[in-house]
Formats: sequence, structure tokens, C-alpha cells
Amino acid sequence: MTVSVLLIDNEDDARAALADRLLRLPGVELVAAVRDEREAGSALRQAEPDVLLVDLHSRHGEGDGVRLCSELRSMASEPLLVLTSFMTDERWQRLKAAGATSYLLKRVDGGYLERTLLLMGTRYKSGSAAPAATENAQ
Repeated sequence: MTVSVLLIDNEDDARAALADRLLRLPGVELVAAVRDEREAGSALRQAEPDVLLVDLHSRHGEGDGVRLCSELRSMASEPLLVLTSFMTDERWQRLKAAGATSYLLKRVDGGYLERTLLLMGTRYKSGSAAPAATENAQ
């Protein structure tokens, strides 16, 4: 089974590197790699991803990605997987309340990233509700 992913990352070099990493994962199809929620909206109208993968940076609105997650959630029902450099319990609670489904730390290895994307996408494709928000201490 292949899971389609929409990547959102506001830094050009980081987005290109992460897109390249995703293209090498055998069970993952990258449908688009976009800069922000505006571009994500356009990509969502053209493709039907199974998972939104959002790389959070301090430049996103409130500094912790809450606004970005909230805006993406208002546009899409797909699972929203956050990729971040750090996570605290307080930050995770804010992101979860804004619509994030789960998170991974950026140092995650490719195999775990692939398994997480496949699990989230498979659950979404099977027609079950988007997975409940989960903590991920990876």
C-alpha cells in the first residue's frame, strides 16, 4: 500500500531535502511540497493526500505552529503529522488542540518516518476517523 503525503515547510532548502527524503521511502508518494497554508490550500484542491506532513519552524505565526495547524485543520480532515526539532508537553497540548494528530522529532530515522506515515494514511484510507491525537516521543 502507498500513502500519499502533502509536505508543508516554509524553508526552501529544508523542504527540498525533506521532499528528497520522502521520495526515497518505498511506501510514500509525495503529491506536493509547498511553502505555507495558502499553497497547501491550492495543493489540496488538486490532490487528495492521505497525510499532511508539516515541518514546524519558529517563523510560523505564534512561533510554535499553532496558527498553522489550526489553518490547515480548517482546510483538511487528513491526519496532520508535525515534524519538529523539539516538543514540550505544553506545546504539544496547544498543537493538539489546534488539530495536530501526532508529531515526530526531526531526527527520526527514515524507517520510523515511513511506518508512521503508512499507519496514519492507512487508517485514514480505511474510512476510520482520523486517528486521535497522540504523543510521540521519537
